[in-house]
Amino acid sequence: MTSRIVDVRAAAMMVTVNAEELRPFETVLWMSVLRSLSGYQMYRLKTRERVYGAGVVRFLLTDEQFPRACVCCLRRAEEVLHRLRHSEPLLRRVARMRRALHGTSFETLDQAGLHEFIDRLQLSLARTNDELARIYFVGHSAALATFTPPPAFQNQNQNKHITAGKI
Repeated sequence: MTSRIVDVRAAAMMVTVNAEELRPFETVLWMSVLRSLSGYQMYRLKTRERVYGAGVVRFLLTDEQFPRACVCCLRRAEEVLHRLRHSEPLLRRVARMRRALHGTSFETLDQAGLHEFIDRLQLSLARTNDELARIYFVGHSAALATFTPPPAFQNQNQNKHITAGKI
């Protein structure tokens, strides 16, 4: 969700017809992004710098301790995945995303570059989600679909009728 919020802000700044008119308000806009993620105070405490676009993006994407930062979420995912069997492909994906986040200089990215970077990050997150579903849920959902309850349970359910307003 954090990457989407950052992406929306970057996109909004890109499509603004008179971007120069927004320059005086850029700090306020990035402060609102931080506040929307409850990160303004932590940003100020950790960075001890003025609020500016690249600094906010770096903080929201790469801070190891801010719970809504992408890297922090990826690190937590790694911790959980280490305890699961068959998680090696997922761990490799998560590690690649973390390296990409830490290896990017957000100060050198223009808004179009940031938008492209976040698009790639979101695609990688979606692929990771798909892989996780395939490994842990798809095979299990097929087994559940073929499951038939024992006859005693079936008989109980056949005798119960749910009417509107009654459970």
